[in-house]
Amino acid sequence: MSTKVDYNEQTGKRRSLYPASEDYILKAIHADDSQKEKGEISFLLLTANGNNACLKLRFLSKKIVKLHLFLSDSKGQALFPIRSTKQVFTFSKNGDVPVTFRDGDNAWIAETGDVTLRFRKDYWKMEAFVQNEKILEEGVTDANVDNRWKMLPLGFTLEDGKAVAVRENFSLGSDEAIWGLGEKYTSMNRRGHVYQIRQVDALSTDSEKAYLGEPFYLSSKGYGLFCNSFSESMFDVGASSTLSLQIGVKDADLDLVLILEGKEKYREIIEDYIELTGEVPLIPKWALGYWQSKCTYHTQDEVMAIAERADKLHLPLDVIHIDDWQGAINAGTLKWDKTAFPNPVGMIHALHEKHIHLSVWTFPYVNDNCPEFCKLEEQGFFVRNTRGETALFYATADSKNKVACYDFTNSAFVAWYRERIFAILRDGVDVIKTDFSEALPEDVILFDGSTGTEAHNKIPFLYTNLIYDTMREAFKGTEKIPLIWSRSGYLGAHRIPAIWAGDSSSESAGLSALIHGGLGLSACGTPYWGYDLGGFFLTGLDGNECLPSEEQYLRSFVTGMFLPLARAHGKTAREPWNISENALEVARKYDVFRHRLIPYLWHTAIEAHLTGIPMLRPLYFEYPGDRQAVREDLEYMLGDSLLVCPPFERSSYRVYLPKGRWTNLFTGEVLQGGTDVEVHPKIDEIPVFVRDGSVLEMLPEESNGVWHVSAGEAEKTELLVFTGRAMEKTLYDAVNRDGKVLTMKKQIVVLQREDGSLYIPEEIGKQYRYVKIL
Repeated sequence: MSTKVDYNEQTGKRRSLYPASEDYILKAIHADDSQKEKGEISFLLLTANGNNACLKLRFLSKKIVKLHLFLSDSKGQALFPIRSTKQVFTFSKNGDVPVTFRDGDNAWIAETGDVTLRFRKDYWKMEAFVQNEKILEEGVTDANVDNRWKMLPLGFTLEDGKAVAVRENFSLGSDEAIWGLGEKYTSMNRRGHVYQIRQVDALSTDSEKAYLGEPFYLSSKGYGLFCNSFSESMFDVGASSTLSLQIGVKDADLDLVLILEGKEKYREIIEDYIELTGEVPLIPKWALGYWQSKCTYHTQDEVMAIAERADKLHLPLDVIHIDDWQGAINAGTLKWDKTAFPNPVGMIHALHEKHIHLSVWTFPYVNDNCPEFCKLEEQGFFVRNTRGETALFYATADSKNKVACYDFTNSAFVAWYRERIFAILRDGVDVIKTDFSEALPEDVILFDGSTGTEAHNKIPFLYTNLIYDTMREAFKGTEKIPLIWSRSGYLGAHRIPAIWAGDSSSESAGLSALIHGGLGLSACGTPYWGYDLGGFFLTGLDGNECLPSEEQYLRSFVTGMFLPLARAHGKTAREPWNISENALEVARKYDVFRHRLIPYLWHTAIEAHLTGIPMLRPLYFEYPGDRQAVREDLEYMLGDSLLVCPPFERSSYRVYLPKGRWTNLFTGEVLQGGTDVEVHPKIDEIPVFVRDGSVLEMLPEESNGVWHVSAGEAEKTELLVFTGRAMEKTLYDAVNRDGKVLTMKKQIVVLQREDGSLYIPEEIGKQYRYVKIL
């Protein structure tokens, strides 16, 4: 009931700032709970414009619910066909989830145990509770002083009676943080920005524009959400109004999945998401070593010279990457340029003899002047525009030739492309770098009928999926593990490792934005990530490309050595010996140290594979109840033991240590947490602290395994135990036997004697070269 006021006329109905084409849900007419024993409930709804809509609920588990909204007739039947081609995931039934459903006071209540959903009938409003604590509610009262809606509630955008877009609106709490949305380079907490989930060639890594956005986020209130659609989406996270988080999708229907775990259960949300959408594969152990690259090595002789130079300089090296192996005119055809690489099989064999693996580049396009272009076009292998012609466009802003994009929904193309992939894998290629894929124009239609708004995100998804799945099939029954190196993708990127950050600058201050991007992917469950060590580009004062300075190179290189993956790459030379003698010395020191850490990194990668928790972790994953840790976005955990606090461009700054005992990894200094600590890292230093209760398994410095991961580990590793009390810790190891990854557990036990001293039982200690309790 409205209260009489003199300021403006009261009309007794909802009003908005938007035209009538912006329709929204007004109230519920009917609820159908006839399938509640199967976890399914549907509501017939009425919109402000008098349209009917249907909202279907399907509980995928007791804590996961799928919401599907569409315009309907008066019986709840969809007015227009809903195509399955725009769905990212289809969820098979793993057993019914019975729901208790009852009619309350102007509301329906659905319960599955700990989770309760409340649906107000008039006016419509959905709320979610976990153990009676509200963690989510639709925003339905975000209005201005004239009582007009600023942020419209759940509803549709209409054109000629058809829905062309759909929205959902949630209330934002005063201290609520929103994390995720993929590799966006804004602050870790996404509040205050509008995010477009439409993959773009971002050309840099310091804004909302990103190569890999994901329509998935985590809320500090204890829930996760994702849009199960390839269509372009928008997330206005408190930008237009600090009271609202609005989701918009360019589609006729809304397909959302809610994961409701409760406050501080962020890891559980990620685990639920991974279990629902697909497991995290394990990556090859050698991928955790050092990768050397630049844009580009042009010949076979140049590649071998890099391998020999690294060996001569005692720089540990595990992967060399080549961009230009197909020749510029034939890029994307997956065939060797035999002029520049006359004997690729021999080259790869020689690299493997040195325990170095080979990564090669590709993109999903073909230049219109490529000799194979006409034949591929005749076979219908390219994406077509709405006029039925091959869609031609420029891959980059400075491209001289137009390109066509492969149509990954065409089964004939897929069969042809897989044979090309099989061929280079038979040559011995170990990694395929899946570059580009974000430039597809809007006016296209795919072979499977997908529209331009769906195709734009679908192509990166299918491109990376196809290459990874083909590698997996090729390596079946062998000891090889598939790996791609991708800059784009889409929802569920955790299923297709690995990701790198795209075209980053060498500017040291920009490293913080890169870390925010990586942590955004971690919040989406993406486990393996890195950036271009040294930066991909740097613009000099004259406006031309230039080498990074020694300090810029080392700040980037040293921080990158404490990320899941470490590849140096750039438009100019990124080999440390081409920067300076000091750069080479510092790079070698950290490269050697990273190789000594391989047992710990391998343990962390296996943990990601088994649990879904990423190697790179925001502090809220490890310290969800620590308010300061939850807000901290300039430091991160590498696994569960190492707190990394990069300098970026800073020479003096304060870092936060969560509660507990911490040990400086390099100096051995012991500090008490729960407070800030002042640090002053030199150009060759990075503050890294070891958490109390950690066990670091490391290679001895003189081990052969230090120089190349795949050369074989030392007979015995070293064990560093950081504890002041009795404890137990599980370490993971894994082997790949005949194509099957077998994981193994090693239990480390620390006991306490009567005099208070600590020790590790002899039967455990004798397995290691030496054991030290710190």
